[in-house]
Amino acid sequence: MLKGFKKFFALSGKEKRTLLRALVAIPLVSVGLRVWGLERVEGFLERRVRRARKRFVEKPADAIREARADAGWVRAAGRRGVWRPDCLQRSVVLSYLLQRKGIDTEMRFGCRKEDGVLRFHAWLEYKGQVVNDSGDVGEVYQPFPRPMLSPRSHFD
Repeated sequence: MLKGFKKFFALSGKEKRTLLRALVAIPLVSVGLRVWGLERVEGFLERRVRRARKRFVEKPADAIREARADAGWVRAAGRRGVWRPDCLQRSVVLSYLLQRKGIDTEMRFGCRKEDGVLRFHAWLEYKGQVVNDSGDVGEVYQPFPRPMLSPRSHFD
């Protein structure tokens, strides 16, 4: 445990803020998705972002690098926090964190059939590039237009 604290205090201020925001947002978003569903949670987060939004004026390559770095902090928060988020929960939290920075991503959904069970997956893309998953996720999961999801949908 002491090793974890040493690692945390070695992070930059920006990294600490991103990790702490993710640690707080993951359980809140997870509960919100179960209670209110994706559209209402995204609407709520978008209203909050309008007040805090910064303008990201760097090149697209810098935005992708920033998005992927934040995706790593969201994954770390998911591993270390009190809640183990699924792919949808991680993607919603990451989308929120990136929107605050002025980086607009697109949420993508896909599915595949595995052992007779239909599996769903969610990920984010920035200008067509995957930021929080492997680059071939669109080949592993067949992407589809964004559906209306029930809070009971199962995501990998």
